[in-house]
Amino acid sequence: MDQAFDAAPASNPVLRYMAILSAARDFGVSPDDRERIASRFDPFATAPQELADALADALLRDQAPG
Repeated sequence: MDQAFDAAPASNPVLRYMAILSAARDFGVSPDDRERIASRFDPFATAPQELADALADALLRDQAPG
């Protein structure tokens, strides 16, 4: 999957971050978690995959039994 990101044409990193946050919302990541996680990432300095991974981790934590 990393190859797909590497092969993608250059795009606006802020729009990619917004799309990732929108997907996280659609998958059920809470607004508080989205805000807390997104605030740690700078769209101009951090790869979008890192934000997506952090949000996926939050989703898995929220859905874990127990």
